[in-house]
Amino acid sequence: MNYSFFFASRNLKRNKRRTLILVSSIAIAVMLISLTYNMSISSSIQIKDQVTNGYTGKNQLSKKGFSLTEERLRISRYLRLKDMPQNLPEATPRIYAPVYIAAGSKTVGTMMIGVDPNHEIKLTRIHEGLAAGQLLQDINEKSVVIGKQLAQTLEVKVGDELILLSQGVDGSSANDLFIVKGILNLGSAELEEKFVLAPVGTTREFLSMPDDAFHTLLAKELFSPKLKETYEIMSWEELLPDVNGPLLLFEKFLGILTMALTFVISIGVANTLYVSFNERQSEMESLNILGAKPHWIIVSLFYEVVILLGISLAVGSIFALALNHFFHIYPADLTFLLGGTDFLLGGMKISPIVKVIHHLSSYTKAIVVVGGFYMIASLYPLSNIARQIKK
Repeated sequence: MNYSFFFASRNLKRNKRRTLILVSSIAIAVMLISLTYNMSISSSIQIKDQVTNGYTGKNQLSKKGFSLTEERLRISRYLRLKDMPQNLPEATPRIYAPVYIAAGSKTVGTMMIGVDPNHEIKLTRIHEGLAAGQLLQDINEKSVVIGKQLAQTLEVKVGDELILLSQGVDGSSANDLFIVKGILNLGSAELEEKFVLAPVGTTREFLSMPDDAFHTLLAKELFSPKLKETYEIMSWEELLPDVNGPLLLFEKFLGILTMALTFVISIGVANTLYVSFNERQSEMESLNILGAKPHWIIVSLFYEVVILLGISLAVGSIFALALNHFFHIYPADLTFLLGGTDFLLGGMKISPIVKVIHHLSSYTKAIVVVGGFYMIASLYPLSNIARQIKK
């Protein structure tokens, strides 16, 4: 056994060129497959983060019977901050109400969202889209921030006045004058027309709500499942089905692409091994003529396979770690694939810059897949050589 191992090691050292080609092909396969898995997982996670941080949070808590997905919003179903349980994740209150906005001869229907400026800026990235003017600062100021497309439709700019019309929670008429304080460029005309942001205190007064009332609590972290017994908790997938559907399709496409690339690379490695063994068939027959037993020859070749595989997987894993770490420090900018711009997903602007996050599963999958293909591929040439020797 020891001599078989020594003989296998010597053969690998004797033909350094062939050994280097095999080690390189397997190592490169591990590196590319690991990077592909990591890129796939990381891009999916980061797209979800951009969606949830951009608008909805990971989930929103509301009173039973209040749902943002219903055609008719029941704004009278609100909660009070004083009644909320302790130890909730960090969250920001929001108030929702359908409104008509009038400016001059223009009138548009949209959604009024009352926000707490101090908390909203910590939990979402809406403020990053500020194109003109200023963000909301005080919860009681008579100002609003609107989308660029809505501003164009109403033909207004920063500093202009808007009249908002709605119905209070008590059924009374709600109308007031607001100043356009800021304009948002969110990259999507559809999204920019969907809502107008107003301070939460002003919105409560506008809708005749108590001072601590709110419709939803938006949080970046998940609420406890136990709260579902008392409250309505909606995930971002439920709140944004137009985004979740394409994202699921995108994840499946990435999964299929990763599997296809893995298969192609692994077949290439297997073919390299097969050619290498076939080139040595005459060498094995010569050893048999000189008295080497078929069993001993096959065991020696198997040791070559194992030694080569061990070295290759180790080298490939080290280079894979280095490559993934490089794209962790210097995120991969894929905008060149889209003509240098971001892309829209369900009406939301997504930046195709992928910061690779290390996932242990990407390394283990690469090792298992490449190692498995390599070992399976070695069976045929080994059995073929065994048959030739016995003849």
